[in-house]
Amino acid sequence: MAWLKGANLKGPVGEQGITGAEGPAGPIVIASATRLGGIKVGTGLAIDATSGVLSSSITGNYLLKTGDQMTGPLRHANSGGVSTFNGTDLYVYFDGANYRIQLPSAKTGLRIDNATGEVSFPTLPTTTGGTPTTATQLTTKTYVDTKVSSSITTAESNYMLKTGSSMSGTITSASGNDFWKIEASTYGMIGDVNGIRIRKSTTNLITIGSTFISTLQLITPATTTAIAFGSGGPTIGQKSATELIASATIECNPLPTLPAHLANKAYVDSKIVFTAAGDAAPSIDGLAEGALWVEYS
Repeated sequence: MAWLKGANLKGPVGEQGITGAEGPAGPIVIASATRLGGIKVGTGLAIDATSGVLSSSITGNYLLKTGDQMTGPLRHANSGGVSTFNGTDLYVYFDGANYRIQLPSAKTGLRIDNATGEVSFPTLPTTTGGTPTTATQLTTKTYVDTKVSSSITTAESNYMLKTGSSMSGTITSASGNDFWKIEASTYGMIGDVNGIRIRKSTTNLITIGSTFISTLQLITPATTTAIAFGSGGPTIGQKSATELIASATIECNPLPTLPAHLANKAYVDSKIVFTAAGDAAPSIDGLAEGALWVEYS
């Protein structure tokens, strides 16, 4: 089939070999902007063999600028980066290590690491999505700060600070447990239904019972029959069923004030004054209150 060149472009006019139906002899020159000629049909175009109508195969194979839906994946070649930004367009590319979204200003808007899938941002992202409602939702600093502040307020109202605070209730300790200990020492406090005891290791130093009578241990048992005062000091042992015996003189410095207190020599001497017959009577100023004057011959 050939085309006829005349005053106007016409054709087709008939099969070759029929007189008057052939087209111009020789090849048709390629058409240009000012000259009619042959047209090469490229990719995306098609000519109907019957009607000769030229049509486009773009529809269904290309995305419309006004909006369209892709039927396959969008692939970005490894461009190695963008060297020139025009200040207008948004660039999406793969640099060989990261999938990037670059802003017109050349700043990175988003980067996804190809090896780990980790998403990173050049600045901390913000949100106006409101308060999170499920455990997997991202949240904001405001939400966290509000929760922390509320927790601190609740804690201060219900818990004691290590730096000191005031109790409004009672601390209850399990019976027979050390509920108070001094750091880096063996001193502590233990209690049960019979009372509380301040102790060193397992030795009770002060015992307070239910009748509020305290027992203060100032001496340490040395044997089953003696009490030792300090390391290597004097001892008090049992002399008989009703008597005690000391290995050395035991001093009692404070003057007794109650009837059951032990008395020392100074106290006894101040209460009994001896003078020989004929000697002057002792001065009233030198006698202790309640002293006894004895005159002997």
